[in-house]
Amino acid sequence: MGSAHDKEMPAVPDKVLMVGNQPEGYMTWIYHPKSLPGYPHSERIEIFFEFEDGIQMEKHPHPGKQYLGYNTKAYLPNNTDGKNALKMMKTAFDQRLMFTVTTNGSGEDAVTLCDVPLKTRDDTTGSSRSSCYQHGFLQEVKAVLRAKGIE
Repeated sequence: MGSAHDKEMPAVPDKVLMVGNQPEGYMTWIYHPKSLPGYPHSERIEIFFEFEDGIQMEKHPHPGKQYLGYNTKAYLPNNTDGKNALKMMKTAFDQRLMFTVTTNGSGEDAVTLCDVPLKTRDDTTGSSRSSCYQHGFLQEVKAVLRAKGIE
């Protein structure tokens, strides 16, 4: 006579697909021959994120209300690490994990970047984290994405 342990158990997925509340938008990229600071021997990848104004869905702060769109450009070096980070970012974008809708300091609901760091300037002028390509930046990007289940 068999025991409960003899019954075939349903397969358990080894990872859960996270899906966020990012609104509809576009992520495109091009390869540009100019290098980035800290990567003098690599061309660069320019990534464009575009979100039009829209209406909030259930998972947003104020469902049914309008939100402001958002457009930005980010940069990665066109090397093995940069291409890997781009692939991971594309997966995160497709799973709606890169951006969200939040209420900004002016009280308006708008598309904003989640916690994935982006370099939105292609130079080292100024003191903004968005412009300096410090050692470890790509590892930081990949660590944040891995924490979201993206490999």
